Amino acid sequence: MRSKLELIELKSTERVTIFQKITTFILLLYPILNIYKMPGLASTTIAYVVTALFGAIYFFNKFSVDSRLRNRNVPKYLLLYLGYALFSFIITGGGLLPIDLLIGFLYVFLFFENVNFSFFLKAYRLIGIICIAFFAIQEFMYNTTGSRPTGIIPGLTLVDSQVSTAQYIEVLSTYARSASFFREPAHFAQFLLPLLCLELFAPGKSLVRASVIAITLLYLRSGNAVIGLVIIAVVYVIQLFKGGMKFRQKIIVLIVTIAAAYGGMKFMQTEDGEELFSREEEVTDTQRMGSGFLRVYRGYWLYGDFNIFEKIIGMNNRAILDEHINNLPGWVFSYGQKDYLNGIQYLLVHTGLIGTIIFVLLYLSLWKRNDICGRSCIVICIGLSFIAAIHLSPFMFICLIVAKSRQNERLNSKRLETIKSYAQNI
Repeated sequence: MRSKLELIELKSTERVTIFQKITTFILLLYPILNIYKMPGLASTTIAYVVTALFGAIYFFNKFSVDSRLRNRNVPKYLLLYLGYALFSFIITGGGLLPIDLLIGFLYVFLFFENVNFSFFLKAYRLIGIICIAFFAIQEFMYNTTGSRPTGIIPGLTLVDSQVSTAQYIEVLSTYARSASFFREPAHFAQFLLPLLCLELFAPGKSLVRASVIAITLLYLRSGNAVIGLVIIAVVYVIQLFKGGMKFRQKIIVLIVTIAAAYGGMKFMQTEDGEELFSREEEVTDTQRMGSGFLRVYRGYWLYGDFNIFEKIIGMNNRAILDEHINNLPGWVFSYGQKDYLNGIQYLLVHTGLIGTIIFVLLYLSLWKRNDICGRSCIVICIGLSFIAAIHLSPFMFICLIVAKSRQNERLNSKRLETIKSYAQNI
């Protein structure tokens, strides 16, 4: 019978299966594949179908082996949240068959149980390098010729039915900002932010790669990128000062921080910086109340119109939600889709205070006994939840998986040290 020490060492060196590798690439490529329509299906994306298929294969294969579906990698509070979201959906009249929530369960088991962190990190870096290189080509071509190659995959049809694929390509080729292979710069920024955390804090970290990612995030001119960069910069400086540096090293860090701040101020004075500032200013402009302002705040007005029961339980009935929307001034939901809510607002509106509290407990459970890499991903996820629709998105899954993997690694390391110490004393 193997000892605990042997089992832990065996688990850390176990072979990554083909299924696990495919699952990792599905997770990382999801935001790219999610803009393309699945052939033969009206409004369903390739990413949705492929992930649901692989999730069903894994789920039923696991269920056939062990009907108890025991798992060690899926955070318990995440399963509790999904269970409650399912309950809230049914009890508030959302319908009898919440397909998206059921698919959400498949996603959770598929990704958390099959993403091997070591392979995930290699694949993430590879895809990140390819996307950044193509982004650099786009920027160079746009600044020299006024047009850029788009990242649209030939032969595939966009799921967006408002414009044709040809029209979308034409608009994208002359749009002010590049987005690599992604639908928009904000999605590319969300993809790069967890990777930046890994390059700063994870094993095999590289300051050179981190610098390239940070520069790319700046040139995306996205609010998501700016907020994420500020959060990571604060975490990084705090970590450096907590790392037991000598006085001279602290002085150097301060000088670099001041120089970076000065460089940021100079960047904001350029044409790109002014464009970025105008986008950020839109979020706080209570006079004009532009699209950025409305998307960030309108969900709170909707939640404020709920009765006590709805505020606690949540609301998923489309007709009742429309009634609440009609009670509000017309300009509140005058921009974009009615169901667009940022991460925090989605929790409040659809799962109420109960669901929001469960999600807070999820973050707290991952924060405990985690390292700086895992915690920085948690902070970024929380920060972007206030401005972007990231609820159970690929970005959120990546952040949670990194946090859970780093937590497991730290716990296993401590357990291994304890066992080795115990074995030496025998």
